[in-house]
Amino acid sequence: MRYELPVGRSVKVLTLFAVLVPIAVFCWLWISGIERIAVYIALPLIMVFGIAYAFSPKEVLLEDGGVVIKKVVGRVFIPYSSIKDVSYVEELSRRTIRLFGSGGLFGWYGIFRVPDIGVVRIYARRTKGLVLIKADRNYLIAPEDPQIFIEELKSRIRV
Repeated sequence: MRYELPVGRSVKVLTLFAVLVPIAVFCWLWISGIERIAVYIALPLIMVFGIAYAFSPKEVLLEDGGVVIKKVVGRVFIPYSSIKDVSYVEELSRRTIRLFGSGGLFGWYGIFRVPDIGVVRIYARRTKGLVLIKADRNYLIAPEDPQIFIEELKSRIRV
């Protein structure tokens, strides 16, 4: 089964702001005749945005052997045999600390410390309606219809 990862409002706003502000600065510098500085600013930003987009999650699949989290480039595989528990998390805590990854630019993904859970790998594009998968590592994902996702996943792992 295939589950989209819907984009939340905070991710839309942050991504839009993070992309539009540098474009505005670039245009202003270019129009002001400072092309060299505009290029020096634009090239690293294009690389950062490209890398951030490449690692952003897109969808979750329940395949025969396990859960697959598809990113723009690459995928994460969680075998059903390693899953110990699955539960619903209403909302990502505001006290969540990003250890490595993106905290809103093209989504929430990477390694985070979440209160009451601990260190977790997040693959989401919104901060509400999350599913916690406890396996060899902890994973938080935000598929469409999280309750249906949980039921389907539990039927496959028999928890």
